[in-house]
Formats: sequence, C-alpha cells, structure tokens
Amino acid sequence: MRKTLGVISFVGLLFLLVALLAGCNDISPEDVVKEIKQRFEKIEDLQVTVKTSYFNGDETYIYETKQYFKKPNFYRTEVVSPDILKGKITIFDGKRFVLLNKKIGDGFELNNIDDIKQDLTIISKVFKEIEENKEAIHFNKETKDDRKYYVIEYVIDKANNFSYKKKIWFNAKTFMPEFVNVLRKGGKPYMNIEYINIKINQGLDDSLFNVNYSRL
Repeated sequence: MRKTLGVISFVGLLFLLVALLAGCNDISPEDVVKEIKQRFEKIEDLQVTVKTSYFNGDETYIYETKQYFKKPNFYRTEVVSPDILKGKITIFDGKRFVLLNKKIGDGFELNNIDDIKQDLTIISKVFKEIEENKEAIHFNKETKDDRKYYVIEYVIDKANNFSYKKKIWFNAKTFMPEFVNVLRKGGKPYMNIEYINIKINQGLDDSLFNVNYSRL
C-alpha cells in the first residue's frame, strides 16, 4: 500500500511538473505584452543604473547614468561616466525641467518641454514603445548568461540606416527589461543599453527631485 501511494505521488508530481513546463512554454506574445504592461502600471517609483554603449566603426563610447522616477511625473538622472560629463544632473520636478552641474554648482532651466515630458526615463520609454508596436513585434525566447528572456524585436518608427531595428530582452521572471540592442539596417549594432540593479517601489523621497542649487 505504501509503495502504491509512493508511485501515485510520484506520477502526480511528474504530471504537475509537465503541466508547469508546458504552461511556461505556451505563453503567447500577447500574454507577455499584457504582463509587461501590468507590471509597468504597478510601478510607483523606480531607480536604475543605465549603461549605454555606442558603436562607431572600431570605436565604442560608453555612458553610465543613474536614473530615478516617481509617479506622477518626477524624474532625475545623474551622469556617472565618462568623467568629462560626470556630475551633470537632469531633474524634472513636475513643472520645470532643469539641467544642473555639480562641478560648477550652477544650472539652467529648459523651456518648451511638452514633448520631453512624455518620455522622461529611458526605461519608461521601453514600455511605451512595446505598447505602441505590439501588433508588429517579433517574439522569441532566448537564454543569456544562464538566464531566460522574452525577446521582443521590431522595426523602429521613423527608422534610418543607423537606428533601424530594436531588440529588447525582458527577464522571464520579472518581466523587466534588462538589455536593449539597437541595430543598423544591415544588422550591425549601433547602440546597446543595459539596465543594472533595477529597484522598484522603494519609496523614493520627493526631495530627490527638488531643484536646489545650494545642495550641489
């Protein structure tokens, strides 16, 4: 009797495992886009390090920034590297878009920012583009560094020879973007973006988005 129960338990566990694996493999592109949208809508605040690499012939230019976002529309980005740009800060406090420079302790305000306000953070722009291109995306599942990803690929709106196609890698567990590849028309890389140490809903303080020159 005990042996029979053991066999039944094993068979039941096997069927459950197969069902779970089948469920993971059968997820549709529509389900992925839906889940991405739902995850994004739950974000109250976000902080992330963004590493951007530009490729120009044999040369590569790398920029690293720290970005912060808080609903409804607060934004801050700080340049970490290269050294020549380090210390430059961009803040949108809900009303003003200001560029600050820690090195000189000064800054200035930008005007005509209605278009800028729509895409305040690179990472929020990713979610927006997925929603706008959901009918034309190519969907795939890939593995990178032993991690599974849902990869969404599409031709960029108003594409050109340098910036033609975009490939976005979403972590299969968190549904957050971790890599973006921007490809030239011939398929060679133009720009790579890496999102490092994404933190969501940590309770960012409003003071982080205050424009205060005396604190530079």
